[in-house]
Amino acid sequence: KGPNKVGYMGILQPFSDAIKLFTKEQSFPNYSNYMCYYLSPVVSFILSLMIWMLIPYYFNMVSFNLGILFFLCCTSLGVYTVMIAG
Repeated sequence: KGPNKVGYMGILQPFSDAIKLFTKEQSFPNYSNYMCYYLSPVVSFILSLMIWMLIPYYFNMVSFNLGILFFLCCTSLGVYTVMIAG
């Protein structure tokens, strides 16, 4: 059966997984900073989305001369979000 459980050919499977994920009980470690713990995945997601700015577009809206340096900076900052989350 595999991923063909929800919807036609499993098309609705990611949405059902997202609903299941959001309805789970949320927990956080004792003696931790609540905001840092929950915002660190958001910051990590934003950093990963910033890497998409390096892809060249047809309209040439964004031009990076130092694209490799920007890529290395964004990927290295992702480590700090894991450390902040604990």
